Amino acid sequence: LKPFVPLMVVVAIKPRFTDGEKVILKGITLLNTATVLVLYATPVFRIYTLDMHIMYLGATCMVDLLVWLYCSIDSDGRIGWRDMAVALAMLAIGLGCTRAKYYGEAVVTLFFLLLYRPAMLRGAKPGHWALVALVVAAVVAVSWNKFSYYFLTGYSGTIDASVAESFARPVLYVTGALILVGEFPLGSGLASFASYASQAHYSQLYHEYGISKIYGLSEDFGDFICDAFYPSLAQFGVVGVVLFVVFMAWAFAPFRRLVRLHGEPFRFHYALAAIIVAFMLIENVASTLLMQPWGLLSMMLLGYIGCTRIAVPDEAPSLTPHPKPLN
Repeated sequence: LKPFVPLMVVVAIKPRFTDGEKVILKGITLLNTATVLVLYATPVFRIYTLDMHIMYLGATCMVDLLVWLYCSIDSDGRIGWRDMAVALAMLAIGLGCTRAKYYGEAVVTLFFLLLYRPAMLRGAKPGHWALVALVVAAVVAVSWNKFSYYFLTGYSGTIDASVAESFARPVLYVTGALILVGEFPLGSGLASFASYASQAHYSQLYHEYGISKIYGLSEDFGDFICDAFYPSLAQFGVVGVVLFVVFMAWAFAPFRRLVRLHGEPFRFHYALAAIIVAFMLIENVASTLLMQPWGLLSMMLLGYIGCTRIAVPDEAPSLTPHPKPLN
C-alpha cells in the first residue's frame, strides 16, 4: 500500500498551499539540494555520516526539482526563466550520481521541460515524430551499458546465460516471470518474493524455484532480494500486474485531459506529471524507490498536481471534482 496511499490521501483531502507556503517549500528544496551535494561531495561525510548509496543523490535532486518547479508555476501556468534555470541546475547536480537510469530520466525531463508542447503529436509532422524517436533513442543510449551489464553480459563482457544467471537481479526477473505463470492468476502471496518481508522471514519460494544459492538471494546473505520493484509484483500475479498498470494509467489520465481541453495553461502540469511517472517507471527497473520516501513524495506530488486549479476559461478536470463556489 505504501506507494498508493499517499496519492489517494492527497486526492481525497485536496490540500492547498498559499503563495507564502510555496516560497517556504522552494527554500527547503534549495537547502535540501545544497545539503545532499555537500554530503556526497565530502568523503568524510559519505563514509562516516551518510553511508547511503550514490543513487540517492540523483533521486533527491529529481524530487527537489519537481517540487521547485511545481511551486514556480504562476497563475497563468507559466514558469519564469530564473526558476527554470534553478531546476536545470538541480538536474545537473543529480548527474553526479553516475547512474545510467538517472541519465535516462534527465533526458526525459529535458524533453518535457524544454521541447514538449501540448498536442504536438496530434497531426504531427514527420519532424515531430523524429524528435520523439530521438528522445527515445537518447534514453536507450545513455542507459544501455548498465542495462546490458545487469541483464545481459554481467562481468563477462559477452552474452553468456550461465554467467547472467549468477546475478541476483536478472534471476529475480526470470523467477518472477515463472511465478506469474506457475501461480496464475493471483501470484504467490504477500511476503513471498522479492520483498523485504520475504528476506527477513526467508521465503520457502526461493528454495522451491532453486535460487536460494544465488549470491545475494541466499538465506544467509539476502541483501539483493528486494533489489528491484517489478519482480515483487509476482506476489500479486497477473491480476496485480494489470492493476498496477491500470493504477498508473488512472493517475496520469487527468493530465492528458487537461492539456487536451485547455492546452498551454496546463503544459507544465502535464510535463511534471509525465516526469514523475517516467521517474518512477525507470527507477524501479533497478531499485525499490517507489517504496521509499522519494517515491512516496513523488506520488503525493502527482496527486497534488492533479487537484490543482489555475485560471482557465472553463472548469478543468482533475482526479476528483471540486465543488463549485456558491454565488
